Amino acid sequence: MKVQNNAFKLGLIAAGIAFVTTGAHAESNAMKSLNSNDVEAQIKLYDDLDQDGVNDSSDHCPNSARGATVDATGCTPVIEPEINTAVEAVTIYEPVVEQKINAPLPEPIFTMNSAFFDLDKATLRPSAINTLRANLSALDNMKANDNLLIMGHTCDLGPDAYNMRLSWRRANSVKNFIEMEKPNLANRIYIVGRGEQEPMVSNTSEANRQQNRRVELRVLPGNQILPSDATQTMPAGMDKRK
Repeated sequence: MKVQNNAFKLGLIAAGIAFVTTGAHAESNAMKSLNSNDVEAQIKLYDDLDQDGVNDSSDHCPNSARGATVDATGCTPVIEPEINTAVEAVTIYEPVVEQKINAPLPEPIFTMNSAFFDLDKATLRPSAINTLRANLSALDNMKANDNLLIMGHTCDLGPDAYNMRLSWRRANSVKNFIEMEKPNLANRIYIVGRGEQEPMVSNTSEANRQQNRRVELRVLPGNQILPSDATQTMPAGMDKRK
């Protein structure tokens, strides 16, 4: 094919020279206007048959569409998709740490007096069970992160160490009962014993002492700091009766 094209081009040059130099066509205005520059222009035209500006000898794509944009090889360049190399900022969210508050204990939601227990024992009296169960309905209003604090107290009768153990055992008995009644609260119940250290009223009469022998239930917000000795399990040694 290339041999034929070259032969065609050589023929065109020869014809142009003949037309310029022959006298037989000197009278033709059309022939007079055809000079050597016209011949060279025609040769250039046929050196680039697809008219893309790249000579056929260097054109790797000789059949480009007319008017197409081509590269140095005569081919339509492949446009690579633009890749966004920018690094997007990553927002790091720090976990929200709940601010703990050290506040006075709230008022008890329910106070159990000595009538709820056998004398000098931590056992709940059967006659008091229904009363306790009815008062536990107040715990249904606890929020998801609230804690329940059970605090045991005694009067001043008897040795201090004995009263301390008794107050812990009574608080623990109430905790065990509530866990059976409301198992969903089991991991949010704390107990503490105060013995005779925090009387409600002065121990000057039997009536006053009955008020001091009590177990108090308090609901604390999840962000309130519990008493330092509050625990979910009774401390070792506090389960002794004597």
